[in-house]
Amino acid sequence: MDDPGTSVRFAGGRTIGFGLLLWITYAYFVPSPSWNPNSRFNLTLALVEHHKFDIDDYHNNTGDKAQSHGHYYCDKAPGVSFLAVPAYAAFRSIWRFLLKDLPATIVIGRDGAADASLAKGDGNDDVLLNAGYRWGQYVSSVFTNGLAGACLGALFLWTATKRGRSVQDATGIAMSLSLGTLVFPYSTSLYGHVPSAAFAFAAFSLLWIHERQENGVFFLSGLLCSMATVCEWPSALISAFIGGSVLFRTRNLKFISLWALGAALPAALAFVYNQAIFGSPFAVGYANLARSDFAIGMSTGVMGFSWPSPRTLLLMLFGRARGLCYTGPILVLAAWGFSKSGRDSKSFRVLAALISCTFVLMSSGYFMWWGGAAYGPRHVIPCLPFWCLGLVLAWPRSQNASQGWLGHVFFACLALSMVNMFLGTAVGLEAPLTTDILFRYAYPLTAHGHIPAAPGASNLGRLLGLPGLLSLTPLALIWSIYIVWVWRLFPGYKSSIKARKNE
Repeated sequence: MDDPGTSVRFAGGRTIGFGLLLWITYAYFVPSPSWNPNSRFNLTLALVEHHKFDIDDYHNNTGDKAQSHGHYYCDKAPGVSFLAVPAYAAFRSIWRFLLKDLPATIVIGRDGAADASLAKGDGNDDVLLNAGYRWGQYVSSVFTNGLAGACLGALFLWTATKRGRSVQDATGIAMSLSLGTLVFPYSTSLYGHVPSAAFAFAAFSLLWIHERQENGVFFLSGLLCSMATVCEWPSALISAFIGGSVLFRTRNLKFISLWALGAALPAALAFVYNQAIFGSPFAVGYANLARSDFAIGMSTGVMGFSWPSPRTLLLMLFGRARGLCYTGPILVLAAWGFSKSGRDSKSFRVLAALISCTFVLMSSGYFMWWGGAAYGPRHVIPCLPFWCLGLVLAWPRSQNASQGWLGHVFFACLALSMVNMFLGTAVGLEAPLTTDILFRYAYPLTAHGHIPAAPGASNLGRLLGLPGLLSLTPLALIWSIYIVWVWRLFPGYKSSIKARKNE
């Protein structure tokens, strides 16, 4: 009989190794400068370089900005920008030691020569971003989004083992979330969705997976929920569900108070930030947008959110232009998993399903549900870890020989999802609007060697001198070795081999 202590250590080692490999993967890609990440990084620069909140010195590189009292500000939730401050400050010290120029934004004419340093400005001109800006943003992204995505993947693997799945099955389940959904491309750039997802799922995991009735657990869960919201305002819906579950699960006033106290700390920081900029703790950047076209969209409904649209919901899920399940079919199996019974408590499944369904429905009512220049409806990313919990219920057990065929179905969907996300990230997650995101964007550009296709984007293979498709070979080789090593981990593989041998 195996020593239980050895099994736990093995699972812990596999979890850490998986997280490190994910971090390397996300750091491998250098995305192109774009409005959303630029806006967040501008705030980080303003805090470190000028000790202020306004982004007046950099605002020309983005159309995603707010305007108040004659100054420009980042219009996003400030959490990711705050989290990037230590990483950028460390980068700045090294960069200055090397006698390099600090980040700068230079407006040039539309007729300027286009190269990897250019980004689209907010008007009719292009903008030159110097090397300090681009590398500073990359480092900030690696130590915020990349690290958050890696921690989320590792936590998801550990969560699956805590819910009774073997380390073998849990690895496939975690790969589904981390490499087969939009978590992959958006862990490579300075957006707020992946950090928000990581914080929210960690808060959920503390209460519903580890199930420890301790003071610190409730305080930390509240803190993490609030951090998720401060990174992406719509994640307040997820935090509300988790907070409601605290009231539902415990009648202990002390635990409830500790959860609320933890939630109050990041919220207070956001309130102070909003008060300092917009004159009210409850005013946010989206209510003070500088661009009139965005302001009109955000004025519909409640901050751009109207009633859910059935047509939009179908396009979000299955449309070829941006469909979640079109590019990541593993999500179909995850949704099916919630209908299966298992050893998991009913309340656990109900809460995860409620968070997923409600968040997707809410996103279908958003005026820009497709996410602009995006590889998919990125606004739903915070709920994807909860959605993928369905795989914990549905994933065929590797020990069950009778489910060998089902294991191959799961493996095929996972492989297709991983390929789609890998190619989309490699070509460029800032995808233009198209009728088919795969066959009119990711696949043809890859086939023609346009990797990456977006100006200013790169990857570590390209920096090593490898052209086009060859630039992906180092990362593909690493993952090929890993997959061969864990091939036996996929459900039904060993059992189907044994079954064939016994025939």
